Amino acid sequence: MPIDPEKALAASFEPTTSSYKQDDVILYHLGLGAGAPNQTDANELEYTYEKNLKVLPSFGVVPVFSAMGGAMNTPGLEFNPAMLLHGEQDIEIHRPLPTAAKLSNQSRIAGIYDKGKAALLVMEVETKEEGGDPLFTNRFSLFLRGEGGFGGDSGPKAGNVAPDREPDHVVETPTLPQQALLYRLSGDKNPLHADPEFAKMGGFDVPILHGLCSFGINCKVAVDAALGGDVTNVARYQARFAGVFFPGETMVTSLWKEGDKVFISASSKERGAPVITNAALTLRDGGDVLSAVSVVGFPAARASPQRKQRKARPRPPTSRNRWPSPTTSISSSSWLASNAGTRGSSSSFRPFRRSPRTSSSSSQTRRRTTSTRSCGASRSRIGW
Repeated sequence: MPIDPEKALAASFEPTTSSYKQDDVILYHLGLGAGAPNQTDANELEYTYEKNLKVLPSFGVVPVFSAMGGAMNTPGLEFNPAMLLHGEQDIEIHRPLPTAAKLSNQSRIAGIYDKGKAALLVMEVETKEEGGDPLFTNRFSLFLRGEGGFGGDSGPKAGNVAPDREPDHVVETPTLPQQALLYRLSGDKNPLHADPEFAKMGGFDVPILHGLCSFGINCKVAVDAALGGDVTNVARYQARFAGVFFPGETMVTSLWKEGDKVFISASSKERGAPVITNAALTLRDGGDVLSAVSVVGFPAARASPQRKQRKARPRPPTSRNRWPSPTTSISSSSWLASNAGTRGSSSSFRPFRRSPRTSSSSSQTRRRTTSTRSCGASRSRIGW
């Protein structure tokens, strides 16, 4: 089905409305793992309790799901939704997000690029408070496999390359086996993340975690570890989805501070496979980041003699087929694929490889974050 960039770029979309309340914000945070391991920690309570409630910048992807459906019926943009992959996410935060709001969303096609075997569609959604100024702007980069070759521009190069040095912080975030079942309550109801039979059709023995859940988990890690929990200091968050993540695995997030950015890279501890790359927070205050030796809530990873060695997590079942290629990074694209009754999963795969288990000593070496201050109970991990 050919792409007509000129016609598609000229398409207009009707504005949509949405709203959210404090409970929606808290439910989103809980779906990312907020409140653990210490539910009475002062910083965690600011994500999970109405008193002093704050809103992660990544929450801005939630209220715009309904605004994305128009892409399916855009003139000049005919494609098979089963061939759609969510490649990247970019959200600009024009001002700190309120804990409740009524919103107006305006969508547009911001770009269509020819990637050879695929087309890259950039959907932009500008969101305002009703009667107010812009609040945040989302850009969803969607790969339409099999729709390239129309002779257009190939698009910009990937940015936000992590520095070639050791990270300033490495944080491990264990996740729950039912993580995707919690996160989907925020509105991303693609059965790929809940239904084992549906997941098998996509080549997975078990459902995978939402890409935008991984997006949120890593946002929280960066805000807590590098910004001391200050959600208001984030002006922009960009990330590329490099591979799948299974509920119950441990997310390993590496952070680098460079100028006005905090660069982010994340992988699965159990498989050593990349999950998020080319990611960064752009800071509103132009580089006001806590140093590696002054991070709130993350003490040095020196195991005390009394600490029991943590049991290794069981590995997830292997896929009967193969893993999606990181060059065509995948996510659910569920606001489109589930509405169309398709699976939104990848048929571009690479061989499955298991990584060797990490010994406790090497794991401790990786966790380089140290702390001289504490926000609530000090800990060396976020999450469960």
